[in-house]
Amino acid sequence: MNPRVLAAVSLLTLPLLTGCQLVDSTVDYFGPRPDENLEKLAHRAQEDSLALAGIDAEAASVRARQADELYSEISRLCGTIDGVAPRSCAVKKPTAPSAVPPGDSPATEILQSAADLSIAGLGTVHVESRPLVVEQAIELEQQVSMSKASSASSSQEAEAAEPDAKESLPALPGFKKGTDPAVSDGATDLLNWEYMQLFALDFARSYADSGLLNTIDSRLRDHEERIRALQGALAPLGPVPQPALAYQPAAETLPTNAEEAQAFVESLAASDSQKWASAASTQAEKLKSEDSLADWRSWLIAVAAQSRSY
Repeated sequence: MNPRVLAAVSLLTLPLLTGCQLVDSTVDYFGPRPDENLEKLAHRAQEDSLALAGIDAEAASVRARQADELYSEISRLCGTIDGVAPRSCAVKKPTAPSAVPPGDSPATEILQSAADLSIAGLGTVHVESRPLVVEQAIELEQQVSMSKASSASSSQEAEAAEPDAKESLPALPGFKKGTDPAVSDGATDLLNWEYMQLFALDFARSYADSGLLNTIDSRLRDHEERIRALQGALAPLGPVPQPALAYQPAAETLPTNAEEAQAFVESLAASDSQKWASAASTQAEKLKSEDSLADWRSWLIAVAAQSRSY
């Protein structure tokens, strides 16, 4: 049917109104609608905040803020008229909490489920919204780690656990032949970044006092794990880059005493967090939930969350 005729017929189905009422009703009928995928994430965040209110106040606050961020993003995408979103884009916020899972760690399970939902939703939300959803997924993964650590520290099993035991990163499958060069180049850049971090931390260790050694050793193990994962992912594509003999971290001067070593290690942590968060956001803008690189996206988010905990 001719689009103009269809529009005219659609208008005839509206209630018989005049003036401003007709304009408002037309906007309601034809106006923009909320992004249903963002709306799903926002509703879930709101429900989680209600469920967590009596379990974990900090986690409840995080989810409430994330809900507000997502509702604001919905309004931004819809556009505003005189600073107000059109009525067609109005969203009814839930008032009932999400289900509280049974068991000893309901907060951890709620947060993990939320992180999984955010990661899965990355391929479906509007591309402009992906940086926000990535940031929320990183924060949720970090909250999951904190919640697990808190549960472990209060359990009897923690007494027998290794003091520095950490949850491993998710498995990272090898890239397939024909992988987008932008993806493999990004992975190679991250591998070289990890080589540099390993060199820099090992150098700082030579000047660190006893109080800093455990921190450095823990982070060295993290970087070694990342290197093994990246090397394994890149191996199916051809020769894997190997570390250089030495590195000069950008905008950093290698330390020469304990005080400089402390500041140097802290600066490395900050730059590492920024590097991985940026990598996760950049890759998410290019990926779809149904593609074969979903594991790569999830792994990047997990590493970004790990790095942010330093």
